[in-house]
Amino acid sequence: MFNQPNAGGCLSPINGTFRGWVAALFVLIAAAVFVGLSDRCFAQGVRLEAAVQGWLQSPQETQYKLRLVNGSPYPTAGPFSARLFFDLSEVFAAGLGAQNVVTDVFWSQCGQVSIGPPAHWHDDVYYIQVEWIQSLSPGQSCELQLRPRLSGWQQAWNGSNDPAYQGLSTSFQTTSNIPVYAGSQLVFGSEPFSGEVTATPTPTPSPTASPTAAPLPGDGDLGPCVVGQGLDVASGFNVFLFGDISQTGTDTEGRMAVGGDAALASYSVGSSLPFEGVERVDLIVGGHLDFSNGSVNNGSIVYSKSVQIAQNTHVGGTVEQGSPIDFWAAESRLLALSDAWRDLAPTGSTTVHYWGGSTCQITLAGTEAETNVFVVQSGDLWNANTFSINIPSGSSALVNIAGEASARMRQFGFALANGVVAERVIFTLPTRRNYNSTGWACRDRCFLRAPM
Repeated sequence: MFNQPNAGGCLSPINGTFRGWVAALFVLIAAAVFVGLSDRCFAQGVRLEAAVQGWLQSPQETQYKLRLVNGSPYPTAGPFSARLFFDLSEVFAAGLGAQNVVTDVFWSQCGQVSIGPPAHWHDDVYYIQVEWIQSLSPGQSCELQLRPRLSGWQQAWNGSNDPAYQGLSTSFQTTSNIPVYAGSQLVFGSEPFSGEVTATPTPTPSPTASPTAAPLPGDGDLGPCVVGQGLDVASGFNVFLFGDISQTGTDTEGRMAVGGDAALASYSVGSSLPFEGVERVDLIVGGHLDFSNGSVNNGSIVYSKSVQIAQNTHVGGTVEQGSPIDFWAAESRLLALSDAWRDLAPTGSTTVHYWGGSTCQITLAGTEAETNVFVVQSGDLWNANTFSINIPSGSSALVNIAGEASARMRQFGFALANGVVAERVIFTLPTRRNYNSTGWACRDRCFLRAPM
């Protein structure tokens, strides 16, 4: 049972279970005391390098080469975006408008790329926003080549007066004139002039209030800067996994997503959520769903391949076929993050005290104001009956489980000192082995990763 903690932030053992091995377990985000990273991550050292092609003064186009570089010792999590700012005064003088500007992408190392239409910034200055989903390991970079031009190849383009163009040559160099964002947060470079973004790209400025990004679920961090959405699509779920699951006689109090087949009996999903019926999907299954004597009382179900739901199972919303989640893309992204996290050296201490028997108390202590990294042996975790985390208020904890033994969390509670919140703690598992969480209380979310 994935439920809520008692008062005081200490999670107590319970009788409900999430037991056994979840086949092909890669990521489990269970409504738990751990959690992680949503839109905050490691961002130090992210920079943008740029160059232009040899024909610098084409009256029809400017060809840019952009390279996003992670110069930090930490992994970064996309999606990222960059804004190329243009002065379109010569375009307007030719009787054309921002609607005549299009952008072609020639080549990309940065995964899926999308480019928005020109948006007004200030006076005759507009920008295009280039967005890509890319997680970068320390020292890694990705390159993108594109060209803004006029849709009819009219000879009314002057790239030399564009803010994005200033200071560039045919060789890559770091430029602050093409700002980089993670979500709505500026993480590198600077914006030209002053002004507000407007939704309608017209030659006449019509400033409106700058848009503010809506807060993401579970706003936690594992680093000093905002970088991407971290857990991305998985952040809205209490259980999120890529393989099959077979569960009997327990529940998940929040939303649940299963990439493979799901066999659920005497099982409830979303019991602690407010009723939204068809407005929210609480159970998503990427394969076949077999559901009996259970309930999804407050939301809907979406399955991908086939479904068999017994009459003694209640669904508050609808049951429909579809594929709202790309589990393959989510798996690639989250496993890359987990690999990078596991390479980080510990910064805090791990104390294990056995009480003259087979059970032990695990205490993690750290002093870092931002991120505290710990290593716990899987054998000790198997025997734990108490788990305490003592780090500064407002900081985060990354707990890497090491060793060859299977991982188990059973019949114990977690104690978080100094007002540390569960949303700032994340665990990773070392291997694809048996994971058992019998009689273990969870809060909010956990991120447990077991690779191949």
